[in-house]
Amino acid sequence: MITIKLFARLREICGKSEVDLPHSETLAGVLEQIKRELPELSGWIEKGKVLISVNQEMADPQKPIRDGDEIGLMPPFS
Repeated sequence: MITIKLFARLREICGKSEVDLPHSETLAGVLEQIKRELPELSGWIEKGKVLISVNQEMADPQKPIRDGDEIGLMPPFS
């Protein structure tokens, strides 16, 4: 399992701060799972309006994901 943590506006949109999902090979695969599980975030993800971290470090979609990783989704901020 991996844990998805939602911050700020994304947490408000989904009504929860955390979701557990099955393990996926890459961050891109996890993002596809998130779009299916939390369709209200699909547009945000597809338009690149979400900052994404893996284990508290910014990451690109090809990053390998391991069981137990923590993915953070944050709206852009200034």
